[in-house]
Amino acid sequence: MTLTYPSSDPRPLRYIRYLASKNFQVDLFSYPFDLRKEESVSSHYEISRHQYDLLSKIIRNLHEITPVLTRLLPIKKLKDFLITSRYLLNAYIKQIKNESYELIVVQDILLLPFVFKVKNHAKIIFDAREYYPAQNEESLFFSMFEKPERDWLCKQYLPKCDGLITVSGGLKERYDREFGVNFTVLRSVPNYTDLKASQVKKDQFRMVHHGAANRNRQLEKMIEITERLDSRFTLDLYLMGETGYIEELEQIIASTPRIRLMDPVPFDDIIPTINRYDIGLCYVEPTTFNIKHGLPNKLFQFIQAGLMVAIGPSPDMAEVVHEFECGVVADEFTVESMVERLSGITLEFVQKCKQNSQKASSELNFEKEQRVLDTMIDTMIPADE
Repeated sequence: MTLTYPSSDPRPLRYIRYLASKNFQVDLFSYPFDLRKEESVSSHYEISRHQYDLLSKIIRNLHEITPVLTRLLPIKKLKDFLITSRYLLNAYIKQIKNESYELIVVQDILLLPFVFKVKNHAKIIFDAREYYPAQNEESLFFSMFEKPERDWLCKQYLPKCDGLITVSGGLKERYDREFGVNFTVLRSVPNYTDLKASQVKKDQFRMVHHGAANRNRQLEKMIEITERLDSRFTLDLYLMGETGYIEELEQIIASTPRIRLMDPVPFDDIIPTINRYDIGLCYVEPTTFNIKHGLPNKLFQFIQAGLMVAIGPSPDMAEVVHEFECGVVADEFTVESMVERLSGITLEFVQKCKQNSQKASSELNFEKEQRVLDTMIDTMIPADE
């Protein structure tokens, strides 16, 4: 159960394929999803953003004011009803309760009130892909109304879950400290890909960055870093998401031939595509708690593709880079610091980092990481069931 589009979102898609490989019959509850492209899914409950009957329109209009109402209302049942109504989930209650699932994996805090209405005897794994009480902390509205709602949801429902998972040590520490629970870290690592690190060409360091074009990631900083570096460095950007922001970035790089905006590639093609590059650049300043403590897919995709990694001093990412000696970490979150760190690298150093990434790829892959899920699920649902 996830409030995303799993066809283009690697973490839920990874769960789907993993559970199917463990002989679960997997049903999906999410935004639109093409069943024809994913044989691992048996059936799909589609959360539609476009409801046409009058009642649905009225309830849907509660979406924007629900955080205000739940902030003011002290009654748990009313809070649960309003939170569930934001996504018109009540229509699915009877259908899901009749299925009697063994296991429900939940990937958004706003789904938990609904899940506990329909769970029957199912075990619940909550996969916190970020620290939800700080999800949009840059917004004043969020801080005033949404954050108290998220805090309340965490206090009410996290202790009731059978398994708690998150993506990094920094997020685990915050959840455990704030809510007195015990999360397990499951990093967003890709499946193992048997690729050799490409050879570095003399006097040319080919950098790459891929992912969502979100303004709070300040992608223009990576453009500025590349512009300040010498002519050995190029940067290709594979971006998807906010069209207006991408167009702005396109205008910024128009006069810089060493930076190119590339067409995005399908998720399963990312690692083979970036394998021909030398450096995976992910300089993102910690404008929010979740960005600071993120361990994004792209970091592990860089490593799986055999690239040297270049990042700012984000603590959870830096720990990986230092452990496997596969890249450079800027001393500070400044463009100048990242430029200084990259300017001093040599061909030999880049090739060594790429080789270290290739070695690390045999450890940092989902085939190894899934042991976390194996242990958790085997404890919840013994094999003889």
